[in-house]
Amino acid sequence: MKIRTDFVTNSSSSSFIFKDCDTEKLKTELERILDDVSVNDPVKYRFYMSPFVYDFSILAFDSDDPAERVSCIPRFQGDPKDFSRWISDDFVKRLRPVSQLGYWDIDDIDGALSDGIMEIIFYGAEQYLASGRKIHSLEHYVDRIKNKEISDDTADRLAGYLILDLYLQIRDLMYRGPENNGLPYTSDDEIPEVFTREALDLAYTPFVSEALSGDDQYLDTAFVKACRDSLYGRFEKYLGMTLGEIFERLLGDLWVFYCDCGDNYGHHIMSEEFAKLPEFLFGEDFF
Repeated sequence: MKIRTDFVTNSSSSSFIFKDCDTEKLKTELERILDDVSVNDPVKYRFYMSPFVYDFSILAFDSDDPAERVSCIPRFQGDPKDFSRWISDDFVKRLRPVSQLGYWDIDDIDGALSDGIMEIIFYGAEQYLASGRKIHSLEHYVDRIKNKEISDDTADRLAGYLILDLYLQIRDLMYRGPENNGLPYTSDDEIPEVFTREALDLAYTPFVSEALSGDDQYLDTAFVKACRDSLYGRFEKYLGMTLGEIFERLLGDLWVFYCDCGDNYGHHIMSEEFAKLPEFLFGEDFF
């Protein structure tokens, strides 16, 4: 997998990851943090509030009728002093266990937050927090793989992580030929939620072939070369699981604040405050 190290600025999502999330405690803490901002920096507080005060809308993508509009930003109409509670309610409503995420959500989040995800796969969330959220370079992970300085457990986690690439291979195969190469999937909407042997067997050979033809400075190539003999068996350990369940097994009990709609701008500007929440691991502000 060719890991991105920059934030995906053209993405329409906002993502923040938390460990062992107690939603009520997070809600209370976020309200306290925002209340402190309102007292100590009222200009910043009004700036945070402003995207949610105006009713921004966009035309419905699937309609030619200008009258049909889709609201992008929930409108705040209360007293300014109530904004902290309003936004904390919205925040909690968007929190989801990673196990509940589907393919598109995970692919989007991985594209933006893969460095932090790799750090947890290699060292665990506890060590990652204890290190002050230190992130190693891609070369560090690749060198450990090439030198076979990884445990069987880490190798299994990496195989689970690379299942995203297997799904990318399925999508690739779908669009390579006019007859769809005889695949049972005809559109992105049909990408299987559950990782099946059929999906594994469809994608395995082209995935391995492409990885072996690549530069071993990339994680997927280094891993396939280092673990070629055991690779299929490692993938098999995830059969019958959804991608969300796979990532929960890789990363532990994590919760995601994930906004994949137009109101991400409002949440993005408050990323500095989200990062102050207990058990915050990583998110937009990290970049």
